[in-house]
Amino acid sequence: MEDFLKFLLIAGVILVGIFKEVSKNNKSKKAQNKRPVPPAPSPVEVDPDAIPIPEFWGRGSRTMDELLQPIPIEQPAPKPTPTSKKMPTPAPKKKQKEEVSSHYDIGNDFYKIWLDDTLSYSCAYFKNNDDSLYDAQMNKIHYILRKLNLSEGLSLLDIGCGWGGLLIEAAKIYKIRGLGITLSEEQYKAFKERIEKESLQEYLDVKLMDYRELENSKLSFDRIVSVGMIEHVGRPNYDLFFKNVNVVLKESGLFLLHYISGLKESEGDAWIKKYIFPGGVIPSLREIISISSEYKYHILDVESLRLHYKKTLLMWAKNFDNNIDKIKAMFDDKFIRMWRMYLYSCAASFNN
Repeated sequence: MEDFLKFLLIAGVILVGIFKEVSKNNKSKKAQNKRPVPPAPSPVEVDPDAIPIPEFWGRGSRTMDELLQPIPIEQPAPKPTPTSKKMPTPAPKKKQKEEVSSHYDIGNDFYKIWLDDTLSYSCAYFKNNDDSLYDAQMNKIHYILRKLNLSEGLSLLDIGCGWGGLLIEAAKIYKIRGLGITLSEEQYKAFKERIEKESLQEYLDVKLMDYRELENSKLSFDRIVSVGMIEHVGRPNYDLFFKNVNVVLKESGLFLLHYISGLKESEGDAWIKKYIFPGGVIPSLREIISISSEYKYHILDVESLRLHYKKTLLMWAKNFDNNIDKIKAMFDDKFIRMWRMYLYSCAASFNN
């Protein structure tokens, strides 16, 4: 066999189901439109030049042999050679750690103020309009775990594990063996404490580790998940990210990638990149699918949670505003104005 199978979930509408359904519909329509075909007339030898051809067809007095002469084709002018754009240089590990730390290491106490109790800092999943933020984040965690098709004893890697909420639930429910990796010192410390508090040392571990170290780690996993992390990787590193995932994912393994997607490739919002997420870039769906195919991933599932993210951001912003006095005790007015703009402008961008 040329290669073992690996599968990719891009956070769910099941494309296979859609394609099958479309195929069935097309077939039935063709069957409905089918009509009896009359029998073809018997062939009769006819002199082509005996057939009258209207003058406006351009034949004039020319014979059929003259008409069948090849028409000279005008060669198109050569296209100018496009100037190749120089790809930005991938960020070195030290720089990427600094970029991550500038956002995530400003204090766990700050994030506890306006995130929910799971400390989930990604799109929630609202099953009902009256779901609380906590309920919606738990919905999202359990939704991801079901898509990963977990069972007791399987190994699960969370790349960019945050404060560990997803792995903690996975260990409690499915008794998996999980590893979380992060570049944030604050997240690492908090996750370590949560593992001990929940008495999950037998099932979970967390490491301060760059995803680029996976390739030579000699680790391997049945399942891999990454939620809201690839936005920090940068376009020049997408291929490297998939390469490292590919090395540590076992045969017939499953990889679920949850991320913010852009309609087209772009360099991202300059203000957000300067003040909120240094080095952050939003990938497009098509470039992620294109790269995954190079590593022979079979895509099982793609789902858009766009409107859920709008509601998530508005709830974060509301929590932020409701606790503004606590935040003022930590940060200055400039910081507060920037973060309010960040939360509300991002909510607006998900509103269509």
